[in-house]
Amino acid sequence: MAGTTRGPKSTTASAVGAWSFSQLIANLEGRGERPAILQVTPEDVETWTARDLAVAGKRLAGGLAAAGLESGEPVALYAPNRPEWVVVALGVMAGGGVLLPIDDLADAAEAEKLLSRVRPKRIVTVRAHLDDLGQIEDGAPSEVYLLDADNGDEEDRGGGKSWRALLADEPADLPELDAERPCARLATSGTTGPPKIFDLTEANIAANVTAIVGEDIVHDGDRALLPLPLHHAYPLVVGTLTPLTAGTAMVLPEAASGPQILHALNAARVSVIVGVPRLYDALVTGMESKVAQAGGPARRAFTALLGLSAWSQERLGLPLGKWLFAPLRRRMGPDVRLLVSGGAHLAAPLQRRLEALGWLVLSGYGLAETASVFTANRPRNRRLGSAGYPLGDGEIRIAEPDDDAVGQVQLRGSCITPGYRDNPEANEAAFSADGWFRTGDLGRVDAQGFLFISGRKTEMIVLPGGKKVHPEELEKIYQRAGTVEEVAVLERGDQLVGLVRHDVKAVSEGGSFHVEQAVRAELGEIMRDLPSHYRLAGLAVTRESFPRTRLGKYRRFLLEEIYDRVKAGGKRESAPELSAEDRRLLEEPLAAKIWRILKEQFPGEPFDLDSSLSLDLGLDSFGWMNLTLSVEQHCEVALEPEEIAEIDTPRALIEAVREKAEKGKAAKPRRAAYDVDKWLRPPGPLLRAAGACLYRLNRWIMGGWFRLSVEGQEHLPAEGPYVIAVNHVSDLDPLVVGGALPYQVMQQVYWSGEVSRLFTNPLMRLVARIAHIFPVDERDPQAAVAAGGKVLERGGIQIWFPEAWRSPDGELQQFLPGIGRLLDERDVPVVPARISGAFEAMPRGQRWPRRHPIQIAFGQPARPQQLAEEGEGDSPADRIADGLRQRVAALETPAGSS
Repeated sequence: MAGTTRGPKSTTASAVGAWSFSQLIANLEGRGERPAILQVTPEDVETWTARDLAVAGKRLAGGLAAAGLESGEPVALYAPNRPEWVVVALGVMAGGGVLLPIDDLADAAEAEKLLSRVRPKRIVTVRAHLDDLGQIEDGAPSEVYLLDADNGDEEDRGGGKSWRALLADEPADLPELDAERPCARLATSGTTGPPKIFDLTEANIAANVTAIVGEDIVHDGDRALLPLPLHHAYPLVVGTLTPLTAGTAMVLPEAASGPQILHALNAARVSVIVGVPRLYDALVTGMESKVAQAGGPARRAFTALLGLSAWSQERLGLPLGKWLFAPLRRRMGPDVRLLVSGGAHLAAPLQRRLEALGWLVLSGYGLAETASVFTANRPRNRRLGSAGYPLGDGEIRIAEPDDDAVGQVQLRGSCITPGYRDNPEANEAAFSADGWFRTGDLGRVDAQGFLFISGRKTEMIVLPGGKKVHPEELEKIYQRAGTVEEVAVLERGDQLVGLVRHDVKAVSEGGSFHVEQAVRAELGEIMRDLPSHYRLAGLAVTRESFPRTRLGKYRRFLLEEIYDRVKAGGKRESAPELSAEDRRLLEEPLAAKIWRILKEQFPGEPFDLDSSLSLDLGLDSFGWMNLTLSVEQHCEVALEPEEIAEIDTPRALIEAVREKAEKGKAAKPRRAAYDVDKWLRPPGPLLRAAGACLYRLNRWIMGGWFRLSVEGQEHLPAEGPYVIAVNHVSDLDPLVVGGALPYQVMQQVYWSGEVSRLFTNPLMRLVARIAHIFPVDERDPQAAVAAGGKVLERGGIQIWFPEAWRSPDGELQQFLPGIGRLLDERDVPVVPARISGAFEAMPRGQRWPRRHPIQIAFGQPARPQQLAEEGEGDSPADRIADGLRQRVAALETPAGSS
């Protein structure tokens, strides 16, 4: 065991005094008409004064006592955030009951699991949950009260009485209660398995609230926005009870979405936000996207100023961001000065960006079992990337530290739960023999006492070689990929694998409809710079949202099921039933046409309006071509490539077509943006001479610098038409092929080149003409196949890279069906070829090559029919492409690489 760490005693803690629910309510009553809760709606800001809140809480406590509430009796609260939720919580806990908060988003099955274990007699809820409660067979409360019914004792139309029926006529004196009694019954978040139930006592909560208030972080007169669900310990203790104790008004937005939060920040003049890292990441991303919309100069200026501000903050202690970015902050929330972060680890880069923008950021660490926060950074004593140091009488020790001083974080202090209910096994696992609480988290404490969390012990992956991997840390690295929206690192079969939810827009803007290939390529670039034990051995890409807790943590035991299902090619057995709203949408004539087109293109496939066209239905570039042509024909609307890039669901397709139709832009005949025949005409004498010079120069570079070695050159027919199909590992690949072919063969060779990259200026177009490169649009694959067909019709030799994308790791990738279509339609021989060494010389993303031997091997020519018999796939094109890939994979280069 490492030594224990304690936090310094607060100089202001004595000013807080003894804390209890009855004392809190008394203090609230003494504040009179000062605001305690501000409920923001689209039209107004509803204010509950401190006296209103105190009186309502006392009336509820008295009414519950009169209704026979026994000491320690649980009362369930199953409702969304609203001022009345706080009233009920205060009234129940101050009156001697035990609050059982249930997540407002829990369905009937989830609610039943909790209610059947606790069995409360009474529940306070809203009309929206009456149907859910009606489905509960085990543990359903016998008395139901509604927060959104105001008709007193009368029965509400949907069942249940108004919660006001529980209010006593006059506020009564609150009972004297034992501080060690349970006052809140909570469930763990369930990140690694089924939730466990535990109690927090009034003494647990008091220890936390008094310690935080004693640090003088929030003040009388502050207004704290709370966009988090109140049923969790963090928003309940830190976001509700602490502000009410400190004289800070709570601000409840209408909803936790961006526009509502932005409206609440301004309408309620918020000065403090109590949030989680995901909220702050979205906040910064939103600001940066607005800057990006202003153009390149604005974006570059913003980046430069952000770097300057971060440097001055960290090196000089000078918060330049307060002034540099004041206009941006005024638009978001002019009075916001402090961001409080909890619920999950706040990454140092995100904290650095937030502070560079001019906000004070305070993060902490704790669990629901520690009444939320246990350690915290202080305004004048904080450490970037750390979780701070203990509050109050809290102590930390690191159990069984490794060579890096990282071990399991264990805690001791007054805020820790007495234990799990009816679960001796969990208690034995959670508490050491000498009374320390085992958090299950891994971390270290630095010389100044700051805690740094590495991840969950239960989530740490130990690979067969003994290497330890913390998934959260690795996920932050892979999250840098622009094509990745969410990523989870898991262990399957003693190897690291990745589950990715891709960013549809980023993938499409990259010019590819092949989602997994685009994601794999970008992750491969990141992996090149990582130690071998950090690299992913498997990848599954999905559009399915990752299951998280309400505070944003992955529920990892469910992610493993998703990964296995996606890798197994698992699809829904049947499409989910359409909602009434979706059925109404599909009754519109235009939407009905598109739905019919999709049904015809994917007969028998189960999909709905939110299915991924690329992942769930396997729509590739050729499929997109057929789909958009059908849309043009039947809907008289032409979608441009940049518009297609935004689409990945039937719903998005319908919306795009409807928007285009409303603007009155009728379909126009598709025309090629270039004349392929012009580029296939034989060059004149001068261009041929230039081509010969370039050929010899390339041969000299390939042979001298890269020591190019060639095998199987005798397999090349002397004359076309035929295709040479080559694996694609580097930007050097065309030069390698050109350096390996005899001159008489090279004179017949033609290449395709992306029009947006190789034909952008006169010089590049001249080089393309000399080198027999013709332009193609990657978004129009049929045109590329047609152009390749013209080469073959004229007796030429077509070079084709069937993978399309350069390999991210040098390994052979899937061959796309374009090569299969070309060969199936033309029935010409194809020569398989394999390059090795070019990836090591110049991998994807590297600007300049380095000296490294390169080899290429040519195989025996094959006919399309042979390849179709050897390959697998649903169509002849797929089988030809797969058979060709097998032939390329079987080739050995001169150096013996494979």
